[in-house]
Amino acid sequence: MTLVLKCYKRSLSAISIGGEKIRITPAVLTKFLKPFVDKKINLFAISSGEYNVTIFIDEVDVEKATLQLTDIIVKQPYIGISVQRKIGVISVRGPEVLSTPGLLHKFLTPIAREKINILAVVTSYDTVFLFFSHTDLEKAYSLLNVYIPEKISIFKRAKEKAREIVKKIAGK
Repeated sequence: MTLVLKCYKRSLSAISIGGEKIRITPAVLTKFLKPFVDKKINLFAISSGEYNVTIFIDEVDVEKATLQLTDIIVKQPYIGISVQRKIGVISVRGPEVLSTPGLLHKFLTPIAREKINILAVVTSYDTVFLFFSHTDLEKAYSLLNVYIPEKISIFKRAKEKAREIVKKIAGK
């Protein structure tokens, strides 16, 4: 199997809710996600940390979502809300994400060398989502598209082993 790289062309927005009480508030995600259900707003990804929750949504829904979340935050002991627009995302999916130590480092190295800022990294089982400013999206995608999987030595070895196995099977 090989990694599948996908570049999402539609621009996303990130809504971050921050405050010290987030980590210790029971059912905090339920409180924040209810408006998305009520207003039928699709979530692209969710990231959480010790003091914040970030929700990635389609750019077209950001005003509607922000208004709904602001109503909730005003009633809760949270510090605030911030919105970042014009976010692009690239996904990298495949079983190698689960089984290859250092893989994330290997394919983020060319991004770092080009000084492209990564806004967020969200993982879900065998998929890594990389969030960039939309203006950096195409450049990041081009770098990753060249780099994955050809430049990662594990894939070269795997291709060579697969060829050997096929030769053995075909030779019988």
